[in-house]
Amino acid sequence: MTSNTISVIVPVYNAAEYLRTCLDSVVNQTYRDLEIICVDDGSLDESPAILREYAEHDDRIVLLHSNNCGPSEARNKALDMAKGKYLLFVDSDDWIELNTCEIALDSMNKSGAELIMWDYILEKPSSSRPKQIFNCDVAFSFDEVRSRLHRRMIGITGSELAHPEKADSLCTVWGKLYQRDYIEKNNIRFYDIKLIGTYEDGLFNLNVFEHVKKALYINRPMYHYRKDVKDSCTSKYNPNLQQQRIAIYNYMQEYISSHNLGEEYRKALQNRIALDLIPLVLTVMSRKEHRMKKIKEILKKTENHQAYKQLDFKFLAIHWKVFYMFAVLKSSIGIFLMGGQCDTWQKGSKESVYTGYRHLFISFANKVG
Repeated sequence: MTSNTISVIVPVYNAAEYLRTCLDSVVNQTYRDLEIICVDDGSLDESPAILREYAEHDDRIVLLHSNNCGPSEARNKALDMAKGKYLLFVDSDDWIELNTCEIALDSMNKSGAELIMWDYILEKPSSSRPKQIFNCDVAFSFDEVRSRLHRRMIGITGSELAHPEKADSLCTVWGKLYQRDYIEKNNIRFYDIKLIGTYEDGLFNLNVFEHVKKALYINRPMYHYRKDVKDSCTSKYNPNLQQQRIAIYNYMQEYISSHNLGEEYRKALQNRIALDLIPLVLTVMSRKEHRMKKIKEILKKTENHQAYKQLDFKFLAIHWKVFYMFAVLKSSIGIFLMGGQCDTWQKGSKESVYTGYRHLFISFANKVG
């Protein structure tokens, strides 16, 4: 362990099919000064055996165990014992470019930034597509960290609404190199996903960006994200999603109040509530029954309706304008008919949008016919 060690944290749960690819990408990094902390979260497949195999051949690997407590607890266990000056998170079903650590650390040293971010490649069984967050390298001063990064962990505002599919593109903990000192000094840890659902990364980074004074974004894809693997877990109906979202809103509201943050943050939170109609509808559409009833329940909630009404429609694409017009009108039929296309529109490409329009037209035609 040296003064420039990077602690790489890999939470593992039933990832045997992909784990070797992930571990190979980490142990073979061109930058060798690594502490590789793998936390097996009670896997029932061959993941523990694979981890032991790699640990036997590489003494940089540290193995920890948790009892199926979820990725937040697994990461927190790793954070409690990490000794590196820097932190890097990698999910066990993803992988990174072999020069990721070298490039990220070199960029941090040259720029004086306390946090480095970079692009990723969306990996599907039949395709790989680079995904940009910004279209060029961007250096963020202290004020810009607050206005463009910290606030964005609450929600997007203004012209950012033109791309709701990118609302949480900055929230992930993967695709970033952190200095560990401000995380330890401020005891920043992950929140239990059983309480807040899938936004543990965003709340972690909300607290991180509160303390970062300078950040740098590298317009270079160095992380490979297997989206279809995640979708298999997240696309199922989640009866607790609404309550989990409310827990996030309550946390954010308390955070905004306790930190004396301004109107832009409150606006961002209202936009988050409004945009969360999309995942709420998607999870309802994955049900086999009572879908219209559930949509009506969502639209009737007063706090949701207020958020839809205040949403700045001028920045939205036409399909999202129509979608939220139905929300403002509390038209469960309109939301139901459009709900089947939300996932297509979330993908953001022109091709997927056109496909969504075609299917929506067919849906309306069938209903009328």
